Amino acid sequence: MKNLMSRLILLLFIMCVAFNYSCTDSQKVSSQNINSDKANLSKVNKVEIKKVDGEYDFYINGEIFQVKGAGLDVNNGKNFKALKEAGANSFRTWRTEHAEMELDSAMKYDLKIAMGIEMLKELHDFDYTDDAAIQKQFEEIKAKVQ
Repeated sequence: MKNLMSRLILLLFIMCVAFNYSCTDSQKVSSQNINSDKANLSKVNKVEIKKVDGEYDFYINGEIFQVKGAGLDVNNGKNFKALKEAGANSFRTWRTEHAEMELDSAMKYDLKIAMGIEMLKELHDFDYTDDAAIQKQFEEIKAKVQ
């Protein structure tokens, strides 16, 4: 139970950190300047999951955020512009291999992103009772987030 709880807390932390990658109106940059201006994006949005009146919701900078989006990755679609034009405000991914391109697209089209960060699975013989293996995976995931 302790390992399961640790995994759930880690997953929630990773999702919140990844979802936090969004910019405020004052941070919007043109697509030509995205890479040069990334270093100047110093304001971090506060992302929370709150329970109010028995319901859980996302909040960004204290305001409720209703997720309207889809799952995208480089294998099944790079059409972020069409997603935005369809009324979406967010998308999710499954892995981090193309994170920079996906994060750049999120900034360009003013979309929030829930970046999927793969964790090893017991189904594929990962041993969640092995503290050293858990720590190694944690460090690898932490490096991806940073």
